[in-house]
Formats: sequence, structure tokens, C-alpha cells
Amino acid sequence: MSDLDEIINVTFAIDSSGISKQNFFVPMILSHTASFAERIRFYSSMAGVIADFPITTSPEYINAAAEFAQTPHPALIAIGRATTPITLAYKIAPRTVAAGSTYALDVAGTGVTSTRVSYTPAADLTGTLLPRTTNVLTLNNHGFTTGDGPVRVSNSGGALPTGLAVDTDYWLINVTANTFSFATSKANALALTAVALSTDGTGTQTIRRAQNDVVCAQLKQALSAVVGANYTVAQVQQAGETDYLTVTANTANAWFALGTVDGTLLDAALTNAGDPTTDLAAVLAASAQWYQLITLYNSPSYTLAASAWVESNARTYIVDFNDTTDINTTSTGSSGTGDAINAAGRTRTLWQYHPRPQDALSASLSGRIVALNPGSWTAAFKTLSGPSPVILTDTQKQNLKARRGNYYTQRAARSVTLYGMVGSQSYNFFDIVVGLDFIYNDIQTRVFGVLVGNDKIGFSDEDIDQIAGAIRGGITTWKSDAYKIISVGTPDSTSDPIPTISFPTVANISTTDRTNRNLPNGVLVFRLLGAVQSVAVRAKITF
Repeated sequence: MSDLDEIINVTFAIDSSGISKQNFFVPMILSHTASFAERIRFYSSMAGVIADFPITTSPEYINAAAEFAQTPHPALIAIGRATTPITLAYKIAPRTVAAGSTYALDVAGTGVTSTRVSYTPAADLTGTLLPRTTNVLTLNNHGFTTGDGPVRVSNSGGALPTGLAVDTDYWLINVTANTFSFATSKANALALTAVALSTDGTGTQTIRRAQNDVVCAQLKQALSAVVGANYTVAQVQQAGETDYLTVTANTANAWFALGTVDGTLLDAALTNAGDPTTDLAAVLAASAQWYQLITLYNSPSYTLAASAWVESNARTYIVDFNDTTDINTTSTGSSGTGDAINAAGRTRTLWQYHPRPQDALSASLSGRIVALNPGSWTAAFKTLSGPSPVILTDTQKQNLKARRGNYYTQRAARSVTLYGMVGSQSYNFFDIVVGLDFIYNDIQTRVFGVLVGNDKIGFSDEDIDQIAGAIRGGITTWKSDAYKIISVGTPDSTSDPIPTISFPTVANISTTDRTNRNLPNGVLVFRLLGAVQSVAVRAKITF
């Protein structure tokens, strides 16, 4: 809330919160690795950011660079210092498994070599794994090379050779084009150390390559091999083909990003616990000179806590996350992070789906709009520098819109943001929230200027008109081309009124109000200008 609320009370029918006018152009990135002593620092260029965050793969560097890379971009950004430790964690699970489909993740992180890890399963191979001579198994033209794997084996109509087990990862040793052996690790396979088999197999054995658990095992191997990996990968064993991966930071506050290349094949979501509200309160207490929040560890608990804090503290929040539940499932009010934000009717949070946190979509959008006057923009149709566009299926688009979610995609061969919505269906769009915040604070600033600019404003109609005149000056600004927040109005229209401000005459102000030095019942009337974001054209054609 503004520190002028005690003196100048402004009430909107749909909101009553505000923030100092000069803060509208400053975003704040909340860092869990900042080492400076103060709780917040301000930066006018990347040179200052680099001095504090020199590692180019850190989330602070990436997101600050995204802010400054836009055209236009903010003149100033802030980075706040959080002290609460966060241990980043992901859950990765195949959605469907099919031979020939590529299951891929884009990996990035602080000190991590950016890598795309992938697995394209070939079809399962079925045959009789005989004879057992020197632990070598026969499968005509198997196509394996030494070190291939992990694969798994199964059996029908008999038993596996003693020494092999189901639900176990094996790597293969190529002996000839028609024979191979099993090893218990890739290192053993490369060292030609085979599993010792003590009996022959019977029935039909299958080398499993296209199944849920094998996809998990393959991705686990690939993720663990990424250079500079600052995380540990575990495969959670479950009955049937339902295993999944957990990827957990090795140390508190270590940051990495796993981006799904195809959200129809792999499910991904951040799962780390966390609540930044104590840190946000401390940063705000240190300086209120910022308006838009950007966070970096966007699990459901972390994001929802930040969103709730923003609602109570008159800031705004632009956040993206790669929770595929939000695009792949029907909205229930709790199916995914975005679904929960929407169900809470959050007014001040614009959330976006993007599979790659390393693309810094939210910081990019923030940088693109925060430099502009409130009211002069919408968050839709913005082309950004940096983020990759996302292609969704029709079903995924429907699921996203049902949650009032947003994303960055391509239309007519151009990358643009869609749709600029917030969870609240009273406000509907993010630019409305910012525009009303601006009006709220402009009124406070202008009226306060009248109060401090005069030795006394008396209870006379002439003095009261000075206050009304200050607000009329605001009306001129809000309807100008530089802001476009309110309509200029149409004469004699009730649905599009001419903007006006009125106060009661002194004769109609109660003795109690005059005794308490309270000027009551100011009435401001206007229509929000809004914005066009879809167009319908009806063609009438004759021959």
C-alpha cells in the first residue's frame, strides 16, 4: 500500500491497492545466490550486473540480460537478495512411448554446459537367447554396438537365463553381428565385463527398448553425463511401466533448467518446496522502488506463495513455468501451477507456460513492457528478443486458455506473446491492473501536491476545486495518447461518459466531516479504454 493512504483514500470498485508512481518502470529479480550485503541493488546496465553475477549461465545473469535485451528496455532493474535456501528439483516422466519418437530435454544451469539430451527408442527385439556358450547370446543381426543401453529384458513362455532379471538396466557388448553379451554398467560393457549366466533361457526373451522404464533409464544416463551437472538424477521404481525421474540440485540454491522439447511426449514439473514471502517482505522493506517481480525457482508452492504476496503488497508478477500438467490436462482448479493461480482469481499475476526456463520468457516480456507508460501497451502480440516460440496442439491451447494462461508462439511466421490475461475475471487483462494502479497513485500524488503546495486548503468551494483541478489534470494525462488508459468519452453517453471528478459543495458536507477535516464523497467517473485483441469481419460478396 502507498504511504499516502492515510491522507488520500482512493477506492476503486474493483480494487483499492496502489504503489508509488515512480516505481512502475522498475522490475525486480529475486535472487537466492546474491552475495552483496544489502537486500536490493539497482542496475542501469549489464555491466553492473556482470560485476555481481559474472557467471553467464547463472539465472540472475540470464534474466537481467533478457530485461536489457528488449527494445525498448527498462532504464533500471533491481535484483533482490533472498536468504531462504531453495533446493531445486524436477520430476520428469514419459507420457506415451513409441518407437521412433524422440524424448528430449534441453539442459542448462549455472556452470552447466548447455546440452540437449535425447533418446529415440528403436523397436523391441524378440528372440530366443540361446545358446549360452561363454555367456554369449544369439539374436540374428541384432545391430548393437558395445556400450549400447541401458535396455531391459523380459520373458514369455519360459524363464530368463539365470543371472538376468526384469526391471534391471543392462548395457550390451557386441561380440558378432549375431551375438552379444550383457553388462551391468556402461563402463563394464566398454571393459567387456559381461554378466555371468549360469543357465540357458527358455521361452521367448525380449530386449526392451521402447518402454516407459527404458526411456527413463536412457534419459537418466544422458542427464548424468552432462558436463558440469549440478544435480543428481534418480529413477523412481514403480510397478509396471510407470517409473519416473527425479532431478535434484546437489546444493542449496544451485540452479538448473530442464526444458521439454515435446510436451506431448514428456511431462515435466518443478517440485521443490519454497516460500519467498519472508524474503520479499525484507526486500520491500529495504526499498519500495520496484513494481514487477520476476522469480527463478518456480515450483507450485514457490510460485503460489509469491503470487499471494504480490496480491497483498500491490506489486505485479510475471512468471513462467514448464509444468506440462497445465497444457496436457483438463482444468480442475488444481491441475498444475497455472490452474491453481487461475482458481485463486489472482489479479496481479500474469503466468505463462514455457518449456525452457533458461529462455527467461517472463524477464523478456517484463523488459519489453515495463519501459512503456502504463496504459500504452498490452501484454499481447509482443515480439521478444531471446525466447523460443512454443507450438501447442489444439487441445493444449484449449487447456491453457481454460486456465487463463499465456504463452509465446508464432502467428503468421512471427513470434508473439498471447494473451496478456490474469486470473481475475473482474480485471481480465494485465494491462488493466497496471493502468488502474497508475491512476490510483497519480491521484494520490497530485492531491498530495495540492496539500503540501499550499499553506492551507480550507473548507471553501474555491479551495476544494483546487483538489478537483489536480485530478482533472490527471484525467488529461490518463486519456492522452501517451497513456491511453481511459476513454475521452462521448457526450450524453452513460456507457462511455465524459471523464469527470466532483466533490460535494461545502454546504453539503456534514459538520462531523468538517470537524474531522475530511473531504468526503469525491466521485470520479470514466470508462477504461481497453484494447482490441481480436477482430471479426463479415464479408458480403456479390457477383
